[in-house]
Amino acid sequence: MPKLTAGVVLRHPSTGQVEFLSEGSNLPEWAYDLVGEHVLDEAPPRQDATEQFNPAEHNVEAVVEYLAGLSDDDPAARDAEVARVVEAEKAGKNRSTLLEAVEGSPSTPS
Repeated sequence: MPKLTAGVVLRHPSTGQVEFLSEGSNLPEWAYDLVGEHVLDEAPPRQDATEQFNPAEHNVEAVVEYLAGLSDDDPAARDAEVARVVEAEKAGKNRSTLLEAVEGSPSTPS
């Protein structure tokens, strides 16, 4: 668990209360995403990336909403996640309504 190298004041995301975390104290898990690494003695552990969004566990609308809600901050990461979800859908339920919503209209034979 990382320790703070300086005191910080944060608002607890669950309670909304302002909390002071003193220098040398352990950084609580709820604050991992609220504190920059410049005030930590080591980087906080990151969440396990094995828990990925599985389109088979959701209806078409929920999958489309998930994809629409992906961050545009890193276009390459966004595109990779869209491609991963599409491939998972094709390998799983392969719902044409979902694939058309994501990939566009199917091509018509000429």
